[in-house]
Amino acid sequence: MIHSYDENGEHKKIRFINDVNLISDKGEIAFKLAKSNGKLEELKKAYENELARNNELVARRYEIYKQEKIEELKDSRNDKLPSIKEQIEIYFSQGKSYDEIALLTESKRDYIYKVICNYKKKNEINKNKVEYSDTVELILGCKKANMSVNQIVSVAKVSRQYVYRVLKEHNIPYPHKKSNNGKVSLQNKR
Repeated sequence: MIHSYDENGEHKKIRFINDVNLISDKGEIAFKLAKSNGKLEELKKAYENELARNNELVARRYEIYKQEKIEELKDSRNDKLPSIKEQIEIYFSQGKSYDEIALLTESKRDYIYKVICNYKKKNEINKNKVEYSDTVELILGCKKANMSVNQIVSVAKVSRQYVYRVLKEHNIPYPHKKSNNGKVSLQNKR
């Protein structure tokens, strides 16, 4: 495969050479390879420059966003900036993620976690308000209807392992297999 360039150094096309005489064409191939490597180096430098510029713009945007949120807090608090702890509580109550709170307050995740845990205890925010997926609700409903695992699998269209996992997560005992009351049955094997 050879990269071809015109007089301006612009890339024209890639062509494949099947019958290459390696002895007579080695100078031309080496020249075109060097030219191609040079073009690749230029592209790598341009990419690195653009990546650095992009990272700088992203950092500036974060700073602008942070300043906007600080101004909003000051406006709502009569030009007083609340403490870091209060900021974390306010941002958490607004539904912001831990990463966004860390960005806005420049606090470590451990501290944010502790503040939020204390805030939840203080305001009695219960994290047990878990919403289950439709499949989990179906499995739990089938279990309440005293269905067997096989029946639950066919109704919910999930694997037996998943049914057992859901039952275990909700501390529900597994359904027992039907016993034959001590009777032994023999099956014919063919």
